[in-house]
Formats: sequence, C-alpha cells, structure tokens
Amino acid sequence: MGWFNAFAQAAIIGTVRPYVSRELPGWGKLYNRLIGTYAHDGFWAGQPPRWVRGKLHGYEMRVDIRRWSNRATFFLGRFYDLPTQLLMMGVVRRGDTVVDIGANEGMIALLLSRLAGPDGRVIAFEPNPGPRAVFEANLERNRIMNTRVHACGLADEPGTLPLFVPHMNSGEGSFGARRYDANEGETIACPIGVGDEMLAGEIPAVIKIDVEGFELRVLRGLSKTMAQAKPVIVMEMVASHLARADASPAALMEELARHGYVGHRLGVERVGGRQALRLIPVDPAAEWTDGDLVWTVPGSAGHDAIEAIRQPAG
Repeated sequence: MGWFNAFAQAAIIGTVRPYVSRELPGWGKLYNRLIGTYAHDGFWAGQPPRWVRGKLHGYEMRVDIRRWSNRATFFLGRFYDLPTQLLMMGVVRRGDTVVDIGANEGMIALLLSRLAGPDGRVIAFEPNPGPRAVFEANLERNRIMNTRVHACGLADEPGTLPLFVPHMNSGEGSFGARRYDANEGETIACPIGVGDEMLAGEIPAVIKIDVEGFELRVLRGLSKTMAQAKPVIVMEMVASHLARADASPAALMEELARHGYVGHRLGVERVGGRQALRLIPVDPAAEWTDGDLVWTVPGSAGHDAIEAIRQPAG
C-alpha cells in the first residue's frame, strides 16, 4: 500500500465514517462515491482486519474492510441489510428460538442473539468454512452462549453437495448449478442435512433463509416444522439465483402458499428523521421483483406481529 493510499484511507475513515455511521441525509451517495462497491476493493488493499461494535446489538464484529460488504459494516456500524434487521427487531422476542439458515459471518445472527436474550436460542447453519470461521470468532470474542453454528447446509434430503464460492464475494456461495473457473472461485464439498431432522423438537418463532437460490429445497425440508410451529419466514428471493437451482419465485410462492403463508416485501422509509420498516403485501399475480420478503400464516403469533408493524397502535 503506497503512502498516498494510506493517507487517503485515513482521511476518509476520519472524516466520512462519522457522517456515514450516523446515517445523515445523503450518506448513501457519499458512501458509494468514495467507499463502497466491488470496484473500490483495490483502493482498500493493505488494510488489516478490525473489530467494530455494532450499534444495533452492541456486539463486536470482525471486519475485513478490503471487502465491500465488510467495509459497509465498518463505516455504518451495522450490517448493510437494514430492512431485515428492522424486521427482526419487530418480531423476535426474548426467549424465542430463532433459526438462521445461510448465516455467513453471523452479522444477522448476532442481532438475533441479542434479541432472543439469554433464555432464547439461535440455531445457525453455515456450510462455507471461511465465513463460518469469522462467525465463530465473533461468538468467541463476545462470549455469546445462546448461539450454535452447524457446519452444514440444508435441503430436502441429506448427503453432500458442491458449494460454489466466488472469489469476489464469499457470501454468494451457492449450491446452485453454476460452476466457476479456477480464477473465478472454488468448489467445496459440504455436508447437507434436512431441516425437519436438524430441528426436531424445536418450535422456532422465526426462520431466516439466505441461500443464494437454494431456498425451495430448504423449504421442502422444513415441511413439518412449518406445519407445527408456523414460524415467521424471512427470505431473500432473487429470480436469477433461484434459476441456478432449477427453481423460480412462482415455485417458491406456491410452496409457501401450500402451508398457508402470505407474504410482504421489506422496504425502508424515512419517518421523522429515522429509517423505519415498510411492509408491502405481495401480489402473486403481479410482475416479479427481486427483494427481501417476510412470510407468515394468518392467525399465527408471527402474523399478528407483522400486522402490528404495519398498523401500529395510536
């Protein structure tokens, strides 16, 4: 790292980070111009790993700011996926059992741990050894005792599957059909379990799924859990990712509807100078748009929590 880059990095951290971390008006454009995106990774080469305390949960998180996603966490003081975190803050209660499938480095799981409290539990699954090692380091650093990480993926039948991990972003590792050239990524053989078997005897309040297109097979392996517990299900749904696993948004919605689930899209809007969660009912007949969604069964406790967020008292 040259002296000019080192000077520029220090200047940006010292001047821009305080503004971005407070999420003041215009912070997003400023961040994208000077700091964010894959294209800026080279500029941040040479930076050592750091620990940053999360402003939403108070735990320390290990971040490598040479990588765009960790860089966002460092500058914001939180994981960049705000809608999902705001949702979790509205539906997870102390004492809950919460499941994180595709936990990656545990950025969402840390918040779940705080929300569930010492009497609750977080059951996480992460087959990719690189992100999982960071997750485990975060748990050890913060002495978190209510969270367990399983070193496997989930599907509708047990076995072993190849996980395709791009060098550009290990968080996009997928069990989908795409294969990478040696210079694009690597392939890792990972053990696979079935959700209903791994969660036997559990009554999860919330299940978060982020498996880069493998969601349909994960859901099919959770049929008993969904029928018994009727958990809130939070998922990223991206048509191109689903296609890699021979699935589609329509197939995923059909599987959820079979269990009585209805959906809402997650969004964020400014209310009184702060960022607030916005929930928009899903119209299955409308043209598909990728995004983060929450699914609940009408009449369940989770659905009541969603309705309370949509229509707050007073």
